[in-house]
Amino acid sequence: MTDDSLNRIVENVVRETVPRSIRLQVSVSQSRRQIVTSSGSSSLVLEQTYLETDGGERYFDEKIVVPNQPVSHRSSYCDAKKCANIAFAAENPAQQQLVTIDHSFMNESKFGFRDAPPPLRYYHVGLMPLHEALANAERIGQERVIGRICENFHFREVGLPGMQQSLVYSLDEQTSLPLKVAAFSSPVQVRDKMPSWVWEATTLDRVSGRHFALSSKYASFRVRKTAAGDWDSKPDLSSTIQVTEISFDTPIPHTAFWPDFQPGVRVLDSIAKRKYEIPGARPSTRDAATVGTPIRVEPDRGSWLPGAGVALSLAALAVAFVLWRRSG
Repeated sequence: MTDDSLNRIVENVVRETVPRSIRLQVSVSQSRRQIVTSSGSSSLVLEQTYLETDGGERYFDEKIVVPNQPVSHRSSYCDAKKCANIAFAAENPAQQQLVTIDHSFMNESKFGFRDAPPPLRYYHVGLMPLHEALANAERIGQERVIGRICENFHFREVGLPGMQQSLVYSLDEQTSLPLKVAAFSSPVQVRDKMPSWVWEATTLDRVSGRHFALSSKYASFRVRKTAAGDWDSKPDLSSTIQVTEISFDTPIPHTAFWPDFQPGVRVLDSIAKRKYEIPGARPSTRDAATVGTPIRVEPDRGSWLPGAGVALSLAALAVAFVLWRRSG
């Protein structure tokens, strides 16, 4: 690939994926693998809200919704200097239970992958913006995704040591947007086309002068070698992803990127190296309906916490959530 060709792709990626700001709401419906509760198996839905500016401000709010079970909820805020990660009470998803303040947004420091709703998270390769990562990618041919010609780029050893993956990004020939991302546990699996997980756009839409995949899908696989040395790949989990609201380049108040702390919530501040509790009485469980989510912009949007209910244990939900996040 010539320098001019790479420069054109990088310019396209920057134009399409680096807005002044973005507001995003996404619904992810999971199938196949299901959460097991005391009343049987239930489907799982992730409701995600995300805000970001080109100044490094970020907000990610996520709910895990299982029918007839308490909603699990967490939020992360970043004012471009520090981050506040909030866990909400299992019995009341609007009630803050614990706030940690540090320099890590959501789970990014744990896994080395960008935390953002799909498809936005695939605008990064691990934690590096796609337009920066392309300089170290290997071009490995073409394929068609949703009927469009794509250039394939192989990124090696993405992620933290011990959890690294080979990623293949299929970039649309015209827009240079990723229309497909496949992960492999090793370059050998890349060669043999045996992915561990695949995200793939099912539409490519025009939004406010940009292209964006409003609908997409995700699938993970259990891949192993048989005794005979052949690959065996079995479906593990699949999801459908729908962007329900999106806007680019609209003003977002700075106050949207730092939370109001509720009375009685515990705060662990690793930057200031202190622990404290916000003054005031913590609302009782029966006051749940009156406890508001501490978001000062677009209050109709949701929030998130990794909590469990009586029937759905915290451990089971956390394991399911971590598996989902780590797989793609």
